[in-house]
Amino acid sequence: MIREEILDMEIFDFVFSFAGEDREVVEAIYEKLKRKGFNIFYDSAFQAQLVGKDLYTGLRDLYKNEGKFVVCFISSHYTKKVWTNLEFSAIKERLMATFFAGDFLIPILLGNTQMMEDIPSYIGFYQHESVDNTVKMLAVKISASTVEDSYLSNINNCISHLCNRVHIILTQKNVDVFLTSANEISISGFMASFSLVFSSDPDAQVPCILVRKLTQFDKNNPFDSFPILIITWKNQNRLRFTIHEFDSSTDNLLKDMPFNDVVQYICSKIQGCLED
Repeated sequence: MIREEILDMEIFDFVFSFAGEDREVVEAIYEKLKRKGFNIFYDSAFQAQLVGKDLYTGLRDLYKNEGKFVVCFISSHYTKKVWTNLEFSAIKERLMATFFAGDFLIPILLGNTQMMEDIPSYIGFYQHESVDNTVKMLAVKISASTVEDSYLSNINNCISHLCNRVHIILTQKNVDVFLTSANEISISGFMASFSLVFSSDPDAQVPCILVRKLTQFDKNNPFDSFPILIITWKNQNRLRFTIHEFDSSTDNLLKDMPFNDVVQYICSKIQGCLED
């Protein structure tokens, strides 16, 4: 397999797709990203590994499966080239396989080129103006994604990050809230005072976060109370969360939420408890 020889079983941060006529600007972007430490598939950097290989099969697999982000440098030449059409056919297969969730695809327009008709209109594009600006955009994109991935690799880190985000937002809204510990938020109000305790569940069949609402009477046996929320997630080309909400009057299921929406939902839940 091409992938094993090129990657040593690693996934690229970026896989570049471009027409040969645009190599000068693409190579300049590649060089600057490489110096920043990113792992990039750029064909000229892998000539020794590619020579003599079945490029039709190998490159299709590469563009379909082996890049965290696929960067299409779209110019007037892109749709006219045999190999870019091959690469883009694999990209379209990936779009279809993920139900057109295009978080992996970064279209970059070179010059006065228009977006390709085969790219769904809701997928945002970036207009290239300078090498430095494009490099900065791509670095921010991958860094934000890497941060999310690192939280999921350790549930305790995820919990800590979630509590910190909730604490920051509620503090900005003048809610009397404290981070009692890395996994506990204490809230004080005129009508109610309570804590939210976030914990993992080692017995669960899938990774999850349990959220319990505790009053001062529950403190001695915090894990005897039933969770008010269970947060699960999946990362299939994009990171999305599901919230299972339980209380005496409802059993809600909120699906396909980005991380920031989870934070906002918990904040609104806390504010609702203070108003009850």
